[in-house]
Amino acid sequence: LVDSANQTFAVRITRCQLEHNHRLHENSFRAHSSNRVVLNDGALQTVDVLRRYGVKKTGIVRFITDKSISNPNAQDVQNLVRKLKARESKDGPTSSEKRLKKWMKEFSEKPGNVGRIFLDDINEKQKPLVQHHVGSSNDGGCRL
Repeated sequence: LVDSANQTFAVRITRCQLEHNHRLHENSFRAHSSNRVVLNDGALQTVDVLRRYGVKKTGIVRFITDKSISNPNAQDVQNLVRKLKARESKDGPTSSEKRLKKWMKEFSEKPGNVGRIFLDDINEKQKPLVQHHVGSSNDGGCRL
């Protein structure tokens, strides 16, 4: 016990054996998805783009097997897609949404400029419609 108030403990390692205590087989190696799916950052970004554009998991499996040394199964790809979706929701808006927000913020900082974003449902997907008004005397209008 290091600190009883914060309930902080310390562990002292007196002996460490860095070798397997069992036999290693190729079947047990391939049983773990981290060994079946090995992707570099570029391939992972491509898989994320494919996922966002609605490519089916079989197409993603085909891409991974064609473009890498990995040999994933359908469950591996399903788990990968789930992790990418979770990361996207954690990170917040996509880069295009961030760019639009930044542009709207910069645009509205100038006196007289007004900007609005409306969401329109098209084919069950929300599409942004940007309306902005430049506040100069000779321009005088809204632009879309």
